[in-house]
Amino acid sequence: MTTNYSLILIRYSLQDVFKVSGKQVSPTEIENTIREHPSQFITDVAVAGVKEARLSDELVPRAWVLLSDVGKEQGVEAVLAALDEWARSRLSKHKWLRGGFQVVEEVSHGYWYVEG
Repeated sequence: MTTNYSLILIRYSLQDVFKVSGKQVSPTEIENTIREHPSQFITDVAVAGVKEARLSDELVPRAWVLLSDVGKEQGVEAVLAALDEWARSRLSKHKWLRGGFQVVEEVSHGYWYVEG
C-alpha cells in the first residue's frame, strides 16, 4: 500500500464505471463500501482506475482517502490495512483495491483515469 500522496496527474475523465478483467467496476460502490467501515477512520474517499504495473492496458481500483482524527490516532498503516481487509471481505475480487490506498490532504470527486 502506498501513502501520503496529494498530487495526482489526471489524464482524462472516464465514464462512471471501468473494466477490470472484463468485468465492470463502479467506483461509487467501492467508495460506499469503504465509507461503511464502522471505525470512522476516514472523512472522505475517492476511487478511480489506475494502470497496473504488470499489465499496461489494465486498470485496477485505487482509493484516495482523507483520514479522520480517529484514523490519524490509529496510524496510517493500521488504518489502510483495516480498510483493505474490510473492502476485501465485502467486494468481489475484481473490485479489490489492487491499486492500493493513498492518504491525501483533500479528495476531489469525479471519475478519472490517473497516471501512476
